[in-house]
Amino acid sequence: MLQFPLGDMVVDLFDEGEGSTLCESFAQLCARKHYHGCLVYQVQPGCLAQLGDPSGTGTGGCCSSALAHGGDKANNRFLRHTPSEDRRKHDRAGLISLASMGSQNGEHLYGSQFFFTLRDDDLEHLDAGGHVIIGEVAEGLDVLKKIGALYLDSSGRPWEDVRVQHAHVLENPFSEIMECPPSPTRNPETPHVEEKLVARVAYGQAKDPSDGLTATERASQEAAKKARSQAEVLEMIGDLPHADVEVPKNELFIAKLNKATEDADLELIFSRFGRIESCDIVRDWKTGDSLNFAFIAFEEEKSCVEAYKKMNNVLIDDSRIRVDFSQSVAKIWSRYTMQYKGSAAAKLREKHQTGDKKGHYGPGGGSARAFGGRRRADDVFVAPPDAGHDTVRDYRARLENRGDRRDDRRDRRHDSKASLGVEGLGDRRDRDRDRRDRDRGSERREPSRSSRGSERRERSRSRERSRRR
Repeated sequence: MLQFPLGDMVVDLFDEGEGSTLCESFAQLCARKHYHGCLVYQVQPGCLAQLGDPSGTGTGGCCSSALAHGGDKANNRFLRHTPSEDRRKHDRAGLISLASMGSQNGEHLYGSQFFFTLRDDDLEHLDAGGHVIIGEVAEGLDVLKKIGALYLDSSGRPWEDVRVQHAHVLENPFSEIMECPPSPTRNPETPHVEEKLVARVAYGQAKDPSDGLTATERASQEAAKKARSQAEVLEMIGDLPHADVEVPKNELFIAKLNKATEDADLELIFSRFGRIESCDIVRDWKTGDSLNFAFIAFEEEKSCVEAYKKMNNVLIDDSRIRVDFSQSVAKIWSRYTMQYKGSAAAKLREKHQTGDKKGHYGPGGGSARAFGGRRRADDVFVAPPDAGHDTVRDYRARLENRGDRRDDRRDRRHDSKASLGVEGLGDRRDRDRDRRDRDRGSERREPSRSSRGSERRERSRSRERSRRR
C-alpha cells in the first residue's frame, strides 16, 4: 500500500510469470522504506505519472540488491531483463510498470523508478520502450485521477509537491524477502535525502490569500477583482481607453440644471468651497442651448468633497440640482487615444501612474476645457471666507442683468447658425427641389420612341380620313 497526501493506494503485484524478479525487487524496496519521501516528479496528463527516483531528476534509483551495496554508486545498480513479445501489454489505466533505464547488449535495465498508466488506450509506445508491467491498482483509482489532474509546470512537474508518505507490504508474496527496517523518523512531507530538486509547497499546504481576513476585507477583495474584470471588458469593447484609467477625484457632476443658468453663475456659487479649476455647462453643439448638466473640477479633492456634501438638492434658479462625483473619463481620453501607440502610450500611462502629471486634461498639460467651455484664467473668482454684503450685492446685480445676457446669447446663437450654414440649408433644399422638377419636366417634353411612333400613326390616319372626305 502506497500512501499519498491525496489518499491511499493498494497495489496487487503479478508475482508469477515473467517479471517476477522485478516484482520481488519492487516489494523489497517498499519493505526497506526506499520510497519514503520520493516525489511524483513527472506527470503526463492522460498518459502516465512517474515516481520512484529519490533524486527527482529521472536519472537516479537502483534495484533492491544494489541498495545494500552503495545504492546508485553500486556496480550492479540495475537488474537486467529481456522482455518477451507475449508479455502483458499496457491496455488500461491503473497499471504499474517498472521503467526501463535503457538497454545494454540487448537487455533492458531496471531500477526503482516506476509509473502508473492514466488512460485505457493508445499506450503501445510504452510496450515498445521495454517497460514491464508488475502489477495493477486494486484500490485507490480516485487517487490516481487526482494525481493526473494536478497543475503542472512546463516540464510536467506538479506545482505542489506530492510525495510517497509511507509504503507498506500488506502481504508478503515472496519467501525470502528482506527484513523490514524501522520507518524513517522524518516527516512524511520531508524530501528524500538524495533529492536534487528545489522543494516546493507540499500538497494541501498552500495558504489561501484570504486566510486571516475579515468578512469585510474579503468582500472588498472580491469587489476589487470584479471591478478589475469589468474594466478589462470595457477596455476590450472600447468604452474605456485603458483598464487602469481612474476617474478624477476632484470633479463633480451637476444634473437638473435650469437652462437659464450660466457657467459664470455656477462657478460663482460653487467657488465658496475652494478654487475652481474648470466649470463647464454642457451645451448643444448646434444651438448652444444648455443640456441641463455640467462638470465642475476643483483644484483640491477636499473642496470637491465639501461641495458634494452641501450642494446636493440645492435650489438654483428655481431648479433643485443633483450633485454627484463625476464618473466621466472624457477629459483624460486623450492620454490613450490612437495617436499614442506602442512605447509612447506606455510612457504616458507610466507617467500618469507615477503621479507625474500636469492635471487630468490630457498630455498637453493645460486645462483644455471640454464641450466648448472657457479656459481657466488667473482671475477666477474665489469667495473669501469673510465674504459679506458686497459679495451678495454683486451677485444680485448679475441676476438683474440676466435679461441682457440672454439677448447677447440669442445674438451669438444666431451668428453661430449663420456660420454653420443653418440658414442656407433651406435654400439648398429649394435648389434641389427645382432641379428635380426640371428633370421631370424634361422627361415629359422628351417622349419615348413608342409614344413618337403612336403619334405618327395617328397623324397618318387623320390624313387618310381627310383625303377620303
